Amino acid sequence: MVADPLSRIPNAPIIQAPINEDFPDERILAIFKEPWYADIVNYLATGQILADWTKQDQCRFFAQVRYFFWEEPYLFKYCPDQIIRRCILDDEQRSVLSFCHELACGGHFGPRKTAEKVLQSGFYWPTCSKTPSTFARHV
Repeated sequence: MVADPLSRIPNAPIIQAPINEDFPDERILAIFKEPWYADIVNYLATGQILADWTKQDQCRFFAQVRYFFWEEPYLFKYCPDQIIRRCILDDEQRSVLSFCHELACGGHFGPRKTAEKVLQSGFYWPTCSKTPSTFARHV
């Protein structure tokens, strides 16, 4: 008969450690800044707009919101060139610009070509045509 190796370990006294109920990962996922498309997503999800908007703000919002649709967890936009692009957060813009400027197809394109590559990659944010010029200056 072969003895089980675990049965030969001497029994040590069990030390009761205090239970830590603090979860540090909960704070990692917290959003401190509201995304640029928060009003659009809230309207598409609930059908309600902010009560303190003026009539002009409401008209401008309704003219813009008809080109967006919410497919959880992402927001998409129908663009004028008949392509559907995913709206990205401000935090993701730098990595998308870095990829399109430096890494895609051999890289270090100018601001105009980088903006075209961003749109060809299927991403959108309101200043996607202006942001690459400031990004290219600082790289």
